[in-house]
Amino acid sequence: MENLEFSPQRTVMSFRRYLLNTVLPIICYGGIVGSLVGVIVWAYNFAAEKISETTLEIYTYVGQKLYFLPLLLLGLIALAFIVWVIIKIIPEIKGSGIPYTEGVMRGQIKYRTIHVFIGTILNSFISFFAGLPLGGEGPSVQVGGVIGQGVDQVFEKVDPRAKAFNRLAITGGASAGLAVAFNAPLTGIIFALEEGHKRFSPSIFLTSASSVLFATLISRLLRLATTGTFSGYFMFKMVDLESIPLNNLWMLLILGILIGLAAALFSKIQVVTKVLLDKFKIPTLARLIVAFVLVGIIGVFLTDILGGGSGLIKKIAALDFTWQMLLLLLVIKLFLIAICSNSGTTGGLFVPMLAIGALFGGLFGHLFMAMGMEEVYYRTMVIISMSAFMGGVVRAPLTAMVLIAEVTGSLMSGFFETGIVICLAYFTVELLDIQPLYDTLLEGTLYQLHKGQERKIVTFEINIEDGSFAAGRAIRDILWPSGCIVQKIVKMNKEGQIVSRMDKDGERLIHAGDVYIIQAETYNEEELREQLDCLVLNPKTVKIKKQKSGNYIRNFSNTFRFW
Repeated sequence: MENLEFSPQRTVMSFRRYLLNTVLPIICYGGIVGSLVGVIVWAYNFAAEKISETTLEIYTYVGQKLYFLPLLLLGLIALAFIVWVIIKIIPEIKGSGIPYTEGVMRGQIKYRTIHVFIGTILNSFISFFAGLPLGGEGPSVQVGGVIGQGVDQVFEKVDPRAKAFNRLAITGGASAGLAVAFNAPLTGIIFALEEGHKRFSPSIFLTSASSVLFATLISRLLRLATTGTFSGYFMFKMVDLESIPLNNLWMLLILGILIGLAAALFSKIQVVTKVLLDKFKIPTLARLIVAFVLVGIIGVFLTDILGGGSGLIKKIAALDFTWQMLLLLLVIKLFLIAICSNSGTTGGLFVPMLAIGALFGGLFGHLFMAMGMEEVYYRTMVIISMSAFMGGVVRAPLTAMVLIAEVTGSLMSGFFETGIVICLAYFTVELLDIQPLYDTLLEGTLYQLHKGQERKIVTFEINIEDGSFAAGRAIRDILWPSGCIVQKIVKMNKEGQIVSRMDKDGERLIHAGDVYIIQAETYNEEELREQLDCLVLNPKTVKIKKQKSGNYIRNFSNTFRFW
């Protein structure tokens, strides 16, 4: 039996081991990844902002001189063709970027570092230049994740055990990318825990926190150099929001249910659009041309639909639109986002979701004002609706709440009201049995990647080798592949007897010579085994197994042969 007696010396040694084996390596990784993400993603978003400004000027000019419209449409068709060529070569960059990156973070799929990095930047810039109603935060997450993977691949050449940090480095890069895109460091950290991995782990927290802090620092230094402001910026600065009084609490209750229904509607539209396009086998090139041309025709006459929607949100909050105009913009935005996001081009859904939430909030705000609500509370309604809508669609209420607080600068005001509406929206969507949008999109990607295969439950018996990544670390500090459960630990006690144990809280230390029984649900048993080998085997053993099993690069490329 294990000796459970308290020993100060043992406690100090345990802390020192934890500091050297887990904390310091993770912080080093986070610092390097975060610094690179801070530079690259800041530059990416700076360029995207300038491109979007140019696009608005072009559309405004063509709107004044309509005889240039055919030329604009021809240019958009050419851009659609370029996007099609790029995604034929790099299919991993299709869509928002966040679902695919989440799959990589969880160990369910892979992507090619250089290809995805270049393809994501090129395709998203084309989407921004065309004025598509998609955001830059999804590509920022994907670019950040790719940077994390690239850093880990460099470290692998020095120490093969670094491969075990791969998904942690990707997680850190992705969370840092989101933080830089929104200037929202807390959101980046919470995103990694709540949405990325859907669980808390000290290793995930340390990686994302260190990456986000370094990335935020670097991006703010760059902003200081270019604008003279170190603190960064608020995407929708609204620090003077009025709290809704308790006598109007009934409005919040109604708003929560209505926003929940709206979130369910948005998710359904996205899924149904994809199903219909796939059912009728609409070619990707045709989808792209239709999406680009539609945006071109509508955008010339209604420039408010262009881009992700950050400018539109500011106008809605300022009460610049009548309810009729809000309804028109809502219908057009819903339609265009569904078409464009399912066309195959690269572009995020975070800001578009916030814009749709703001449109719904504006409509409901007009409704409540007609029912007696004072105009001073209208803007608060809009901001609360944005947060609740995103929380309902993505099913990440904490991320949504913190994001809105950071992008508006209202860190303290409106938390009570927002919490009520988010909870009601969340449970409304749950009652309607609508799956989280990013999870649905990821499931669709996994289905395409593993077409013809079935998920199966497998059991592995793995031996912990001396010199492996896992040896000397606690179970909770290991980022096990998605779907893995440690069922049983078989080890030998001091008396030489073989004993079996379970681990309820992940605190047990992994020792060389232990045998772990792991159960997992997976499409690809071989790929999962490879991920586990990187954690529990000595790097020399992994190298020998690779030599015996053949060319892993060829096996990896076969994964994407369906394209």
